[in-house]
Parts: sequence; C-alpha cells; structure tokens
Amino acid sequence: MSECPNSDPNFDKVMSRWFDTTSKDYPSNRKKVYYGICIWVRLILFTIVFYYRKHKYMPYILALFSSFSIYHYKDNIKNPGKQWWSKRFDLAIAVSLLISTVLVIMKKVDPVVMPVILYISLFGGILQSFFIKFC
Repeated sequence: MSECPNSDPNFDKVMSRWFDTTSKDYPSNRKKVYYGICIWVRLILFTIVFYYRKHKYMPYILALFSSFSIYHYKDNIKNPGKQWWSKRFDLAIAVSLLISTVLVIMKKVDPVVMPVILYISLFGGILQSFFIKFC
C-alpha cells in the first residue's frame, strides 16, 4: 500500500500480519481496524480517565503514556504521512496531555482537564477520518 499518500509504513507493517496489504480490499480493512479497534480504544481510555480522574496516580500514569507518545511521534513527525488522522494532531494531543498532567500534579488545574483532552482526541480522530482518505 506504499502508493497510498495516507499510508504509514510502520502501521502497514503491523497490518501485514493480519491482512494482505497489496489487496484491493486493504483500504476497507484499514477502515474496519480504525472504527472497530482504534476508536473504541480511545473511547474506553476516555471513560477510564474520566472515572478515575481524581485518583492520585492517574496524572502520573497519563504523563508516562503521553511521554511515550511524544517520544514515538517526535521521530515519526519527520514523515508527515497520515494514518487517517494527522500525526501532528496526535503529537499536539500528547503534549497537551503531558502539560495538563503536570499542572494537575501541581494542583494548578482541575483533573477534569485530562479526560477533556482525551475527548478532543477521540472526536478529532473521528472527524479527521471523514476528510483523510483510507486509500
């Protein structure tokens, strides 16, 4: 699927374990994975963080995950390809989440800001999927 302008080589490598990435059905399989797994994972993450937002370890856990995401995206931002969503958008979400967790730890903002950022990520990802082609 390398001819697809919205294809990410790392994602295609993972997808090739389950699907024939050279098949004409590959774009519909990508769509199934995105709406069947990625969106649900984001929704579950949002729900968990919303429910446990006041737990004393939640900001630390989110800071760890967002730091990992920033590390992952900082190298991949050089390849600005899209995976039905913008890598720059995901990087901005990860940075926002890291900043918000630090502010929550410092008791400068209410913990509700953490699930709000994940909510923006969820619906931002859904909206982008309508505008970026699956190829």
